[in-house]
Amino acid sequence: MRIGPKWLFALAASAVLLLTLFSDPVPPASQSLAQAASSNSPTAVVCQVVEVQERTNGTTLTIIDADQGQAKAFMPRSLGAPPAVGQVVIVILAPSDRPSFFFVEDLSYP
Repeated sequence: MRIGPKWLFALAASAVLLLTLFSDPVPPASQSLAQAASSNSPTAVVCQVVEVQERTNGTTLTIIDADQGQAKAFMPRSLGAPPAVGQVVIVILAPSDRPSFFFVEDLSYP
């Protein structure tokens, strides 16, 4: 039995479609900043902003999680205006070399 190029193309397109439908592009959710710090990849965390410090190239946010864990996170200006103090946000955090410091890759509001 010979498989032609049309059959191979249809099979490849079906495989890509199935992978797209069943893949999850959202970073894994974390319950706490401590769990996010131990992760080697970006992690989504629900936090409250307790302090906002403007910098020349972005903003440093002081955030707390549901367990009252606290950390600082740098948010570049390219992500838009920083959230207000007291605002609850969902942040996608990338770990840094320093403990309790992250880089904000994305920010949204629940």
